Parts: sequence; C-alpha cells; structure tokens
Amino acid sequence: MKLIKNTFLSIILLINLLYSTIVYVTESGNGTMNGTSWENALPGDSLQTAISNSQLGDEVWVAKGTYKPNSWPNVGSGDRQKHFAISNGLYGGFNGTETGISQRNIKNN
Repeated sequence: MKLIKNTFLSIILLINLLYSTIVYVTESGNGTMNGTSWENALPGDSLQTAISNSQLGDEVWVAKGTYKPNSWPNVGSGDRQKHFAISNGLYGGFNGTETGISQRNIKNN
C-alpha cells in the first residue's frame, strides 16, 4: 500500500513539473505583457498576481527593479499594510535576457 501511495504521489509531482510554467516580470513590462517571455513580460504592478496564480512547479522570474505591492483587500490602507505574499518559485536577480535560472546574477541584479 505504501509503495502504491508513493508511486501515485511521484506521478502527480512529475505531471506538475511537466506542466510547470515560467512567468516573467519586469518593472515596466514588455510587449503583450502576458508574462510568457522577457519580450512579453508582465509589468511590476502584476507581480502579486503572478505569484498568486502560480501553481506547484511554476516559477516567477523577476528582473532587476523596484517593485511596490498594492494593498490587499481587507488589510488596511496604510503603506505599512502593503506587502507581497511570497511563495515558493519566486526568483529575482535577472537582467531580463536569461534563458536559464543559472544565468541570473543576484549580486548585480
């Protein structure tokens, strides 16, 4: 029974990884702004949406820049209440041309 359960969980994880997506975000966005590439990156004010909509195995790649969160509903209106709800799969340190995560430079970007 344990072998069947572990096999099932492994298959589910593999399926998630096969269908994982990279969503690209730059400070001002680019092109069609649908997040499918650096050339069509989402704008920074869509960063929380990209994070919130990501599924297990997805990655959100964020280019160098300054990103400010919008208020969450029912949290309050003061600046101290604004925040990003961070999840796994969020990566920064990109200059906006990388094709692999190992190419990012966290120090410079």
